Amino acid sequence: MIAFAIAAFLAAGPAAETDHGLVLRAMELAAAAQAEGSAENLRMAARLLQATGAAPQEGTPDLAGEWMAAADAMDPQTEAAAPDRGRAVGPGYRRGVATPAGAVEFSEIFYAGQSATVSLQPTAEADLILQVTDSDGGEICQRSAQAASASCQWIPAWTAPYQITVRNTGARETAYYLVTN
Repeated sequence: MIAFAIAAFLAAGPAAETDHGLVLRAMELAAAAQAEGSAENLRMAARLLQATGAAPQEGTPDLAGEWMAAADAMDPQTEAAAPDRGRAVGPGYRRGVATPAGAVEFSEIFYAGQSATVSLQPTAEADLILQVTDSDGGEICQRSAQAASASCQWIPAWTAPYQITVRNTGARETAYYLVTN
């Protein structure tokens, strides 16, 4: 069933507007494929991520490439299909780990008058807080992400860097995925 859903999306080609949900879904599908040991589903998750146009943010590994390599290691007899080319401009993603009572901070530039979205998806049940502040320290958005994803969406008044903080209020280390447009 997962394979059919991914195949249908890939056959349709890249969407005009990339959906953060598809990027997060690709990450969930890859985790399930790795747990099942399914090289075929892992390759499909990699193709789905590539088809969204999402690219790794600076200093973050290329998950689609890692998934393809892992699928090849699981099943070297099955030939991987040629990768789809993503759009030149698209969302970015990063995989990170928040330590107990710790915070991870970085900044991203968002353009004035264009919808900005930041989505956080914990890989397991967690106590994570997603916070976005402007260059003056004013809070744009704060959301809680426990088992489900949390998103902040706004339209910036000016082109500027915005501070993104992932705070772990829990007692255990938590891995997460973060997607920006």
